[in-house]
Amino acid sequence: MRKRSIVDYGLSVSLTAVQIAIALLLFHLIAKGSGPDGFAVYILSRNLITLGLPLVGMGLSIATMRFLPGASRAAFKLRAGAFSAQALYLLIGLAILATISQVLGRLTTTTDFLTILLPAYVALCGVSFTALGATTLRGVGRPFGANALMLFGLGIAPVASYILTKDISRMLVLQGIASAVVGVSTLAVPPHNWDMRKLKASTDDPAFKQLREMLRFGWRRTFGDVSLPAMFALPTVYVAYMTHSAQEVSAIGFTSSAVALVCTLFSLLTPVLLPRLSPVADTGDKHEPMVRLIRILQLASVIVAATGCLTAALFSNFIVKHYLGEEFVGAGPVLRIGILVTMPMAAFYAARPLLETRRDRSITARLLSACLALEILGLVIVGQFIDPLHAALTAWLMGSLLAGVLAYLAVRRWTT
Repeated sequence: MRKRSIVDYGLSVSLTAVQIAIALLLFHLIAKGSGPDGFAVYILSRNLITLGLPLVGMGLSIATMRFLPGASRAAFKLRAGAFSAQALYLLIGLAILATISQVLGRLTTTTDFLTILLPAYVALCGVSFTALGATTLRGVGRPFGANALMLFGLGIAPVASYILTKDISRMLVLQGIASAVVGVSTLAVPPHNWDMRKLKASTDDPAFKQLREMLRFGWRRTFGDVSLPAMFALPTVYVAYMTHSAQEVSAIGFTSSAVALVCTLFSLLTPVLLPRLSPVADTGDKHEPMVRLIRILQLASVIVAATGCLTAALFSNFIVKHYLGEEFVGAGPVLRIGILVTMPMAAFYAARPLLETRRDRSITARLLSACLALEILGLVIVGQFIDPLHAALTAWLMGSLLAGVLAYLAVRRWTT
């Protein structure tokens, strides 16, 4: 299992790096082709998609990676049920969004729904089906197909859509349609080592019961999935609201984006390891080798993150100057402080594959909810004594440190 996991993780990191490069290329193309106004619309749409994805996903991605590996005979029905549930969630979300737009339109105008919100929601549908298709492929033992699907849905489709349309709204719609079609088409991909004779010989039909349990599993994790991106977004929102300073907002925004980029490398451990740990966890034992692996990964992840922090401390001004420009040099000290968040978050991401194997309750949802609450409390209290920028950094570090400590304690408790 370890050899396959290492290969899978290496391939995932490589393709994620390609996705990041393509995203940077798309930024460049939109900035040059659509100007500041078009670029602002695209950034707003990206933020809406990022915040909306866990709300319309309702934990389905993590749930399919948890349940599909042990559901050989019911895998097809579980996958179809997951996609049907995703479609239902998206329809409910569209109805809510349209209702809110109509209510707000009575006070202002409804044109924003058609020009920004509706295209962004179509793209969100595509991203949702792409993410679900990738996690279902991982759940049935097809990691290469999952990586290829993510590269298409999050990398190739957006760039190709913009090159074809040269318009942000049409690009989002085309990207959403293409990604959704390809994501749903993964239902035709059979599981790894699939045997039709065993499937026909099966007389029991546990699919509906497992589907109901899988959906409940996802629901319990929704608030945690929302809390995690909120922890990264809150510092920028707070600074923007309190200061209205473009320089400070750019500094904290760039720092949070850089931290999120680094944390992506550690977050890949969950899709790689969870489908492999789930069948082992279902036997009911505590499995010392499995827990020992996670503890080693926690230590290794923190060491790698610490190396990144040291690099940022030494070269932060150089990085900011050559990536953002001379006028953003003030972001260097902010990056040196904010990058420290990666160390405790690395410990959390390394522990998450093990923590998500629990069927009965969501440890991560409670953990992340507590961390977000502490971050908000930190902003309220610390913000009374220091400037908003450093208050945001302090509160962010407080919430992240709690995430790392609680993740470490949860893994340690697993062995007792």
